[in-house]
Amino acid sequence: MLLDLLGVTGSLRWTLEILEGRPFAMSAALVRRPPRIELDGMRFESGNIEARGAFAQDGDGRAGAFLVTTGVLSAGLSIEGGELHVTSSPGEGWLARRLDAITGR
Repeated sequence: MLLDLLGVTGSLRWTLEILEGRPFAMSAALVRRPPRIELDGMRFESGNIEARGAFAQDGDGRAGAFLVTTGVLSAGLSIEGGELHVTSSPGEGWLARRLDAITGR
């Protein structure tokens, strides 16, 4: 259901579905101000995989940013205009800039 909400398709969806059935922990703060919905402070952990970020959806579309790490490898996933973009080896600054743009804080 979360993958549908985020509009995740293709190889990313396949990768995330591999985690199905594995123990995981997830937390987020839900903020609803119609027509906007935000999942802020999202955190996902399963084994050595961790993802942090935020997601928002309103009348203008979907936007999100997540920093995914596993061991020493990392990837940045951003959703802009409903399109998914992948950045290899981003840092904390990358995530902070994208979260500022999404949440406006």
